[in-house]
Amino acid sequence: MPEFQKWDGAVLVPTELIETDPMNPNVMDEDTFSKLVDMIQEHGFDEPLQVAQHPTKAGSFVTIGGEHRLKAARVLSMPTVPCCVKENLSDEDKRQMALVQRNIVRGDLDRTKFSKLVAKLSDNGYDKEVIRTKMGFVDAGTFEKLIKEEKAREEKVLEDDKDKAVHVVDNLQFVVNEILAQGGDTIPKGYLMFAYKNRIHMLVQCDGVLYKQMQLMGKALARNNTQINDFLVEAISKAATEKGWEQREFEADLTGNYEPAAPGEVPAG
Repeated sequence: MPEFQKWDGAVLVPTELIETDPMNPNVMDEDTFSKLVDMIQEHGFDEPLQVAQHPTKAGSFVTIGGEHRLKAARVLSMPTVPCCVKENLSDEDKRQMALVQRNIVRGDLDRTKFSKLVAKLSDNGYDKEVIRTKMGFVDAGTFEKLIKEEKAREEKVLEDDKDKAVHVVDNLQFVVNEILAQGGDTIPKGYLMFAYKNRIHMLVQCDGVLYKQMQLMGKALARNNTQINDFLVEAISKAATEKGWEQREFEADLTGNYEPAAPGEVPAG
């Protein structure tokens, strides 16, 4: 084999000094990534990562090309990776355009990230034609199609979310109206009783003292492994006796000898 001139453009950089760019639109599925890990483990690196100086952290770097290879190296606990440092790409906008350009033929394009990046660069004053060229899109039609398709997808998601929100509000309003129809007349007395899914429920408005007592009761019930129904039956029965209330007003409910109310129906009293 003839001798060739060695290329010294790459340096070994500790993996902990390299960060990935969250705006990288290049994605890779788990199966492909797993194969990449196996390939690097068996053969090592065939080409260096492309990185630029970190804009705010001296001595650190940001990936332009090779994010997945960096992640694979970390999976393999490799302390360093070969990198080609691009000194002229410290500007964030230029670096991110180069990021798309170098990754556009690798993996799958995350269209949401791509669309957000194009919008960001446009807001920063870049003409779309400049963005397209810098990102490496030869065909203007493909570039515009990606942007339009993602915009249409985002609009559909917003419309679907709006429809879901309206449906949730309608359902909630229906439930609230049903509850108020069942036991709204008890609200002035500080409680609301209603039937839902074949069970009887009761909401109680608590003042400061009652709230503290309910907290203590909850802790005591948990500590003694006691059901709140059993505790309240005993407590209410005792209170009714002390107050001299007619026991027959409470007897059926307190002994549990009653038929559950049908949905939409609240027990009398």
